[in-house]
Amino acid sequence: MQGPGSLAATRWLVACTLAYAAAPDSCIKEKVPEWFLPVRSDVSCARSILGAIPGEVSKRDVEVADELAGASNLTWQALQRSSFYQQDQKYGGRLWSSQFGNQFFFWMELAGGTALCSALDQQSPKIFGEKYCREEIRGGPESPGCRAFLRNRPPTGSNTAWHSWGAYAPATAMIREEWMRAAYHVMKDTADLDERPCLHIPALPTGASYLGVYFRCGDIATRYNSQHSFLDPQWLRRFLPTVSTAANVEYTVLFGNRGVHGSGASKSICEGYFAVLVQLLQNVSGTTVLVAPEAYDKHSRVGLVRDLRCMAQSVAFVDYSYASSIGYVASFLHNGCVAVLPHFVTGVKAGKAPSPALSRPSNPRTRLVEVLQGDLVKHIVYNST
Repeated sequence: MQGPGSLAATRWLVACTLAYAAAPDSCIKEKVPEWFLPVRSDVSCARSILGAIPGEVSKRDVEVADELAGASNLTWQALQRSSFYQQDQKYGGRLWSSQFGNQFFFWMELAGGTALCSALDQQSPKIFGEKYCREEIRGGPESPGCRAFLRNRPPTGSNTAWHSWGAYAPATAMIREEWMRAAYHVMKDTADLDERPCLHIPALPTGASYLGVYFRCGDIATRYNSQHSFLDPQWLRRFLPTVSTAANVEYTVLFGNRGVHGSGASKSICEGYFAVLVQLLQNVSGTTVLVAPEAYDKHSRVGLVRDLRCMAQSVAFVDYSYASSIGYVASFLHNGCVAVLPHFVTGVKAGKAPSPALSRPSNPRTRLVEVLQGDLVKHIVYNST
C-alpha cells in the first residue's frame, strides 16, 4: 500500500490532476433563470407521488443492506490511491463528447468525493470542461457526508464509479446544482431558449404534461450479449399503467439513440423497435406518444443537454434500459414527481446483472421496479394480448 506522503502516491496525484485540463482561476458568472430547470414541488406532485408501484423494491431495504455490508474503514486517500479509482480517472475529461454517461459517472466520483472529503473549488474539473462558476464547497475526511460517500460501496474489489452503491447520495444537491449551471452555460446562446423545455418536439403542446421514457438502442442493437440486452416490454406493462394514471399525463415522449453511436444496420433495427414501443406505450398509457428527434442540433452537446432538459421536466420518467449510464443520469437529474429505474433482485440470473450503482438512485423521488427472471431479451417484440 502506498503511504499518503510517499513518492509514488505524490506522482500519481499529480498525474491525476493533470489528466484533466486545469480550470482557469477565473470563471464566467451567469444567473440561471428560475424557469430553466425548475423542480416540481411536493404539493404539485401530491397526486403523482404514488403508493406502491407494481413490482416496486423497497429502497430502504436496499439502503440498510448496503449500510451493513459497506466499506467501514475506507479513507478518501485510500480510495484515490486504489487501482480502480485510477482506472476511472485516467481519461481525464476526454469522454464528454463521445461517452457522456460514462464521463458523468467519473466526474461524479471525483467531484462528489472532493466536495465531501476535501475542497471543491473553481479549479476542480467541471462538467464538459466548461468555465461556468460553481459554489465552492469545503468538506472534510471526518464529515458525515464523506463517511457516507466512502461507506456506500463494497469493502473490497472494484468499488468505484458503477461499482459503488449509493455513494453519490450525500453529494446529490451539489451534483444537481452544478449540472444546472453547466446545462445553462451550454444552451444560453441558442436562439430558441425559453421556459419551454421541449421545443425540439413541436407536436408536444406548450404546457402539456408528459411522461418521459428513455430507451437505449443504437449502440447495442447488433451486439446482444450478457452485458448488453433489452428489457422485455412486459416489464413496462407491469407498472406503467399505474404510473401514467397517477401522473395524469396527456403525452408520452420516447427518447433514445437509433443511429447515434450505432451503424446503418443498428439504426434500421432500432427504428423498428421504436415503432413497436410507440404502439406499446399508446396501449398501456392511453397517451399520445411522440418520439424525440435525433441530431436536432448542429452541435451534439447542445442536443444532449436539450434532451436531458426535456427528460428532466417530465412529470414522470422511466429508464427503460438495461445498464444505461445515460438512463441513470437522466433519472438522477429528474425534476418531476416520479422516476422509475429497473432493479435486479437477488437471485435473478438472466445474464450479467448491471453494475450496482445503476440501481442505487440518489434522487429521493426515484422508485425501483424489480427485473424478473426472463426479463432480458434479444429483441423487442410486443404482443398486445
